[in-house]
Amino acid sequence: RTAPGSRSFQWACTRDNRSGLTWEIKTDDRGLRDRRWSFTPYQAEWAAQGTIRGYRDSTSGRCNRARMAGGSCNTGAYIAAINALKLCGHADWRLPTVKELLDLTAHRESPGDVAAQAIPTPLPGWYWTGTVDADGIPFQRVMLLEPGGAARLFDGTYHVWLVR
Repeated sequence: RTAPGSRSFQWACTRDNRSGLTWEIKTDDRGLRDRRWSFTPYQAEWAAQGTIRGYRDSTSGRCNRARMAGGSCNTGAYIAAINALKLCGHADWRLPTVKELLDLTAHRESPGDVAAQAIPTPLPGWYWTGTVDADGIPFQRVMLLEPGGAARLFDGTYHVWLVR
């Protein structure tokens, strides 16, 4: 391992002491956790919650398919791959809620905030969340990052940023 501050230093997780949550740190190496990858919505357990399960296929999304179950770039396969890896020693990674993402991005806006240094700025764009629509439409929501983005109900391929 290399020391913090060196060009080759990579850390995989950062704990936000304010919320108690640990966030996945994305990479830029075209590996499993690359920040540019996009995923379709799918998690088998959503059916038990009365939520549309989503879909998994081998053509939608962009990811390191060789590391994904069934070669599918979907949220469930990504979470399973990260949990199998035991990223930072844990196997309980999940999609964040809209509130958790909003809280983290609002926190980053505070002048001199350490979180802005400890958690690199995410790639701007839409991110899947584990929050389902509370207005009667049972489907996963996405949120636009940078700060100020509003949660919306969408279908498609978007980024993923895991939390535990």
